This record gives sequence, C-alpha cells and structure tokens, in this order.
Amino acid sequence: MRQDGTDKTELIAFWAPMLHLLVFGLGWRRPDLGLERWYETGEPPIHPALSVFSRWWGPHIEDVLAWAAASTKMAAAGESLLTEWQPSDDRRVQANWLASRRDDRNWLRVWGGDGDALHLSDHAKSPRWDSPEPTYELVTGPNATARATLLCDTYQGWYHALSHCGLAQTRYHRSWQVDVIVKPLGWLGTYRLSRDTGAWFSGRHKFHLWGW
Repeated sequence: MRQDGTDKTELIAFWAPMLHLLVFGLGWRRPDLGLERWYETGEPPIHPALSVFSRWWGPHIEDVLAWAAASTKMAAAGESLLTEWQPSDDRRVQANWLASRRDDRNWLRVWGGDGDALHLSDHAKSPRWDSPEPTYELVTGPNATARATLLCDTYQGWYHALSHCGLAQTRYHRSWQVDVIVKPLGWLGTYRLSRDTGAWFSGRHKFHLWGW
C-alpha cells in the first residue's frame, strides 16, 4: 500500500490480463493502435478477447487510450512481447482530445503519468517465456486438413511453444489451424500464422491487422 492509499496489487491484478488478451489473443504488435481502431468503429463484438475487454475494462477504455496517447509504453509493450518481428515505427494513438483525463486524480492513481506505473508489460511476458524442459505436446492431423492441437502443461510459455512448434503453411498452401489448450485453463482459441505479419493470431485476419 502506498502512502496515498493506492493498493497497487489490486490494480495490477485487475489490469494485467489486458495485454495478454490484446497481444497474444489477437496477435497485436501494436495493441494501442488496434484498440483505438476498435474504439473508433464502435467497439463491435468481433473477437472473444474484445468481448472480455468490454466486460472488464469497457468503462475505462478512454482512460487506456489517454495513456496510450501520452506514453509509448503500451506500444512498446506489444513490440517487446512479439520480439521476433519488425521494429517500431513512429505512429501514435490520436486521442489527444482525452488529455484532460490525464489531469484526473483517479487516472493518475492508476496510470501514474507517462510511464508504465503498473508494469503491465512485465506482467504480460509469461506466455513468451522459454522453458528448459518441454511442457507441451503437438498433435497434428493429415496435411490435407491443416488442423493441429497444441496441448500445454502450463500457461507460462504457451505462446513461445506455439511460435516454435514448426507449423506454418502446408504443402497444399493452407494455413495450419492450431487449437491451443492450456491444461489449467482450457481452450485458448484456434490460431493461424499470418503470412503478412509473421505472428500467430486467433480470429479473423482483417482484425489481426488492426494492431499492426
């Protein structure tokens, strides 16, 4: 507990899953730009991860965009989590009309200015952690079906396992569709490897590109 009465533990527990969903669910290298695009289109229910966002953080989406407009930390978080792809660019969220929110005491209590006060980028790294021992099993069907299942023992490292499972395009020029299952949690989604971005994503490809 800080001297101002802010319990950072509760704030982190509430906000930490956000980047997991945006970066590893939709495969957004730029979760700030993807979220802005979704907001501008009226927050349609186009992906399960965004439906969860609506339920958990929907009333606070303008606060998140105000943070993204003031700081490069949300953009850098996605880029650092998807480290195997192209470097940063200079695009920014165009939500400067939300600048007044950054003067609000409640906003400052959560976001703390222009940095990453809750260390959300650090808390979102676990899906990419490498494990010294194999913690997953990959089961593939016939090439013609292009279907596979990735069964992970733990949430830690599941996206690393997906990225290094060796599947891309079949000899029939079809994208493998990989159902990712994490034993403690269940089914995370059906993932494909984008030929445009080189990232694994779930959902429709057009929405994956919103965050690139």
